[in-house]
Amino acid sequence: MWKRVLGLLVLAAFPIITSAEEETSPPTRKTSPQTEWKQLCADHGVLAWYMEALDHPEALECIENLTSLPMLHLIEWGGDNDSFNRKTSPVRKNIEAEILADIDQSVAEEPHDSPVRLLSLGCTGYLEDWHIVGQLIRSGRTHIDLTIVDEYLTKESVDGLLQLSKALKDEGVQLTLSFYTSLAACKSSMFHCCYAVDYYLLPSFQENTWNTISTARKLLTPKGHLFVSYRQESLRIDSQGKLQVLTSSPEIQALRKTIVAAQKSNPRAKENSLRFQLSASNPIFISGPLLYALSDLSDEGYQDINVFIFSMKEIGVCESDLSTLVADITGEHASLHWQKICYVHNRQEDRRDMIIMSMPGVAIHDILDRLHRQILVFGTILPKQGHWIVHADQLGIWDISGLGVRKPIYIPEAHKGTARKVIDALFAEGGHWY
Repeated sequence: MWKRVLGLLVLAAFPIITSAEEETSPPTRKTSPQTEWKQLCADHGVLAWYMEALDHPEALECIENLTSLPMLHLIEWGGDNDSFNRKTSPVRKNIEAEILADIDQSVAEEPHDSPVRLLSLGCTGYLEDWHIVGQLIRSGRTHIDLTIVDEYLTKESVDGLLQLSKALKDEGVQLTLSFYTSLAACKSSMFHCCYAVDYYLLPSFQENTWNTISTARKLLTPKGHLFVSYRQESLRIDSQGKLQVLTSSPEIQALRKTIVAAQKSNPRAKENSLRFQLSASNPIFISGPLLYALSDLSDEGYQDINVFIFSMKEIGVCESDLSTLVADITGEHASLHWQKICYVHNRQEDRRDMIIMSMPGVAIHDILDRLHRQILVFGTILPKQGHWIVHADQLGIWDISGLGVRKPIYIPEAHKGTARKVIDALFAEGGHWY
């Protein structure tokens, strides 16, 4: 969608590394908004216009799933189902409020005229950056260093921000800008805040997407935070890698809590090595409920959690990125081990303390035979105090003990009969797989 909209607006993507000190060429095409902009610059009225425009969404235009500020050619995407549409959804404003409050705390002990250093990741179109910078100026900050990292830098939007920087400088506000197409090329560090709002690249799971999160958090000041949002998930990560989930889907939160509660009920000591087996049809499970649960268990004192996962390379998932992310967020207390198939050589050596089966978007009756075979194999290496976590659209969420004692966490109302029949068919109390 975003590429199609870019094509409609003829926003050419190009690699660029520049600074706010560089002069930019005037627009080749004059429009009514550009004429108004030139008049504001001539009258030194840009700052007053900026502060007023922050609170007036009528200055923004909407085209399909796109919101734009025509005067500066700045844009932002509305997200799935317009969840990030600034005009119709509170999501962006809520995230911005978290970011701004966090920046205040991060720079609280620094001189008020010292630069606030920001790192923006993947906020294509930079209207998000325009809002955050504007709120900082409104709070009295007159020196802001903004570094933008975007794989698809767009010339018109870059020029718009550079024009804004030049005009603000004439009115006593220093907005220093730097642009890079990759984080590896970024030459700055020690940012007070890094943010990736509606980071559309993350659900692609391509190389150097999730790994970017681990890299970016290492560029923070000791009190700085990294904010990440995509789909229904919003995260805050500190300079040490500690994760806080700000918002999340109810289903993902239920899975997170179920995994943590199941392991905490296992009598295995926290200093012992834990071994989880994951069979999942969607990598979102790894970056969502599994990552959250592993972070929680790490905070609880579990020191060595090994998660065995069937390879996802065939669907374009960069496995090393996810491995790096999990290790970083859990302080190296958890690790992912990718495998083509699970071989059982010795019940004790190959044991699993938890087996997680997540199958959203899959018709359960189409895979019953495969599930039976998996349960027969995995059941031989799951001790009696272990747990199965089963998740599927038609089943809901279940926590099942190693002896087959079934505990429903959530069952969809429309599938109550089906869910219980399928679970009864797959698991029998007493452990029929032994």
